[in-house]
Amino acid sequence: MSSTLSQILKDIPQSDFVFSDLDGTLVDSETFRIQTYYDSLQELGYSFRSLPPSSLVGNHPTVNLKLICPSLSTEQIYSILEYRNAKLSNFVSGSINLVPNIYSTLRKHFRHIIIVTNSTYKYAEAIVNHFQLNIFSIVCCETFKGSQPKPSPSLYSYSFNKFLSSSHPRIVLEDSPSGLEAASQAGCDHIISISSNGLASVFSPR
Repeated sequence: MSSTLSQILKDIPQSDFVFSDLDGTLVDSETFRIQTYYDSLQELGYSFRSLPPSSLVGNHPTVNLKLICPSLSTEQIYSILEYRNAKLSNFVSGSINLVPNIYSTLRKHFRHIIIVTNSTYKYAEAIVNHFQLNIFSIVCCETFKGSQPKPSPSLYSYSFNKFLSSSHPRIVLEDSPSGLEAASQAGCDHIISISSNGLASVFSPR
């Protein structure tokens, strides 16, 4: 059952720290991000297929490019990603907006917000600066060498070990199946699923 994030947090133990995904959770960016795959491929002269957005949300960019254009080599994928990353970091104001009421609610309830994302550090930093978000740290595959993108639990496991003592509850906000799976596999105590309209629900792993 969906509710507001404030209502859900009333039933969760207090903590100084909260861990949140970025795209689709703090910012409504998925439409823009998905379009940059197609724009990049078209501008670079590649043929591709269009896929339902739901099949791409939450995946690592290398996975999505392979889904959209299965014939790409590893070398081609990284070349296209470099081109796409420039688009992401220079997004046009208005193409990305905050998910309603999520960031403001987190600021009221937690001292430190830590972003855990499959996106690049440069892109995440650009979002943080654009919206003037008060973020304690950004955790991504670039900042934790040897990690694997979600749905691997490694980014969350690293984050919990780095920032929390054993007495702190592990609280995560996610929006995608891969992110929810990663948080669950990392042993998160409280997982909150966020929808694009800002409503929230408690996620219970099967």
